[in-house]
Amino acid sequence: MSGYSFAVKKKTVRRSLSFSEGQPLPLGLIFDGNALCAGTDALPLAADAPAAEAAFAAGGALLLYGGGSCFVRAAGAAAFSPSSVAFSRIPACVRVYDDAAGEALLLSDGAVCALLCAAGLAQEDVPAFTAAGYAYERLWLATGEQGGARLRYSSFENWRDFTESLGGGGYLDLPDGKGRIVAFADLENYFYVFREYGYQRLYARGDELEFEVRDGAFCARIAGESVAVFGGRAVWLAEDGLHAFDGNTERAFAEEAAPLLCGVPQQAARGCAAGGRYYLQADVRLPQGKKRALLTFATGGAFSVWQGDFGGLTGGVQALAVYGGTPCRLCEGGVTGGLCTRRAWEFGAAAPSGAALLQRLRVDADAGFAIRVTGTRGSRSFGVHGGGVQTYSAALFGDSFRVRIEGGGCCGRVRSLTAVWQYEEAEHDE
Repeated sequence: MSGYSFAVKKKTVRRSLSFSEGQPLPLGLIFDGNALCAGTDALPLAADAPAAEAAFAAGGALLLYGGGSCFVRAAGAAAFSPSSVAFSRIPACVRVYDDAAGEALLLSDGAVCALLCAAGLAQEDVPAFTAAGYAYERLWLATGEQGGARLRYSSFENWRDFTESLGGGGYLDLPDGKGRIVAFADLENYFYVFREYGYQRLYARGDELEFEVRDGAFCARIAGESVAVFGGRAVWLAEDGLHAFDGNTERAFAEEAAPLLCGVPQQAARGCAAGGRYYLQADVRLPQGKKRALLTFATGGAFSVWQGDFGGLTGGVQALAVYGGTPCRLCEGGVTGGLCTRRAWEFGAAAPSGAALLQRLRVDADAGFAIRVTGTRGSRSFGVHGGGVQTYSAALFGDSFRVRIEGGGCCGRVRSLTAVWQYEEAEHDE
């Protein structure tokens, strides 16, 4: 007579936890290279700054816009002063160089044009614009004329002179089924004109007899103020997510961010590139509903999300934004004095063999973090102090877990997480 004998054995298995496992929700941390590290921080520009909707900086001067009014602090000045220049909305801007004032920003709301330089803000006798770019030693303006299809250009090497003449300034009417001109991007040998639903390529060396416009691709509706040149590519947000174009190939950019950005009206989104990052102010879809956020992207598409009351993102030499009414300079990493007090990254982790005991968590980090692990029967929190590899007792049972990593204002890097599981397995002998 034959039979079976059964034995229940406990097995222990060690598995690395992936930061991108499941559906990550990267809030203010970014997976860059091979480690999880601090994302964007925001440093207040001035202690005495009035509440603002947007900020602009050029030549050491600072302009704050809010409610139609402008407040300016000239280079070297101690305080802000009201300006006689008024805009009806956050103005579009373009970097220019002035022989007398040096580095400057030209700003316009489509009705008024003004120059911000070291001396302050002054109105300029340049056509008002809704979008602008500088290429081929000329200033190019979308003025809204001809249903948004007219493109005005300055004379060669004189961005103030728009006098219409052969070899001087002039305009091009570019009627196109892609809609109004909304932005520009200068990519090496060509200048790209972005419309509401696509783009065109402009070649404009020499005088206007040599100008050449070629049709480009159609795409989903573009948020014009999100267009920026980043890492040698034009990057923009459309209704179907982020796109990148290097002058030859257009492809989706940071596809992992698409579930956060798609299905939400994004015509008010704003983007800029500075310091090796692309910043995007947009509405995102989070589990708790639609929220305003600032997204930061590395060149490879890795990104972080900082949920908060952001507005008025502008670019130039540096990226500026308004957070809760406070004008700030955006920067990378944990910077003491910044406004980002909590950063988090959350992801799922499945237990082996259906259900198991999470015995220990092994962490390799070089700065302070808080880690919270939640299972089906409870949760544990650990204070990680950095300094290399450390092991923490978890003693949580379940079949699925959520891991949340939180960092404060000076967080460094988390290089790896390893879970040690124990589970029971029945064995039999005939």
